[in-house]
Amino acid sequence: MPVCRMLYDRRSRHCLEDHFVTVAAGLLRRYELLYSRSWRFALAAGGGGRLGARLDSGVGGVSDPEVLGWVGRYQGLVASCHRPDREGLIELVSGSLRSGNPLILKRSSSIAGKSPYMLLVGQDADRFAYLKYDITRTSGTSSEVACAGVAELEQWSGGAIAFRAGPRAALDRATAAEIIRAGVIDAGGGDPCGGIDAFAVEVAGLGDLEGETSGYPDQFNVPLFYELMRLSQGRYQFAELLNYLEGGAGEPGLSDAARRMRCLGQEWNLMRSLLIKASITRRPGNLLRRVGNRLEELADLEREASRALRAVAEAEVG
Repeated sequence: MPVCRMLYDRRSRHCLEDHFVTVAAGLLRRYELLYSRSWRFALAAGGGGRLGARLDSGVGGVSDPEVLGWVGRYQGLVASCHRPDREGLIELVSGSLRSGNPLILKRSSSIAGKSPYMLLVGQDADRFAYLKYDITRTSGTSSEVACAGVAELEQWSGGAIAFRAGPRAALDRATAAEIIRAGVIDAGGGDPCGGIDAFAVEVAGLGDLEGETSGYPDQFNVPLFYELMRLSQGRYQFAELLNYLEGGAGEPGLSDAARRMRCLGQEWNLMRSLLIKASITRRPGNLLRRVGNRLEELADLEREASRALRAVAEAEVG
């Protein structure tokens, strides 16, 4: 059972990414190219409705076929996504586990307080071993294993990701620059952080956050707070990608850009904390205006980081 420890890092990953990184560690493969398009910001136009419903962090390399292709080609972690029926699911699970390869399954319907993903790591007859995932944990590792039967797997028919270790192609500087280009220049019409100024104006204009938080059982489920968390995580992820490209492909000058990205991650986390504070403040108007001003400054910092990375990519690609 090569995958035996669940890895947690809530600062930079959500639960699916924790599962993905856990698989990479178990199969002795790297994973950082998964973060090639983690630096994003999008705000749908038009007022009205919840601001959080129009905000999109855009972080999600697991769902991007091109990104998964890079991870497979250059890091040797080959992942394939499936939507099998019941019989196909059991066949996929059994075939993968017999070959020593883990799978991630998605729950067919969400359950509050439960992880939407299961990482299968072994099989004994008609029992399937999986690593338990604690959604309340934020860091460290765990190795608690549980078992599920065939009937229980029917609850996990929302999709599957199968993995295997494959060969690794060399990652040169030109390819690294192309990956940076995909993450910076080709994103959002050439601006991966476009729309932050408009978001700042809208936040400053909010009288309170009642319209954003009402109807949700806790802060984690509030779309506005969730997307801000993912914005912060995406910046930390892109910093990890840049450090990998500098070391793995010899692309110079990326450590400073990675440091800048980590600072942006800290800033977005601060914005989230301040807005959570505003949501429980009796008269939050002044605090919301201060957050709006801080977001305008953050937009400038994001543009500076974008220009610096654009220069790196354009200089290498020509």
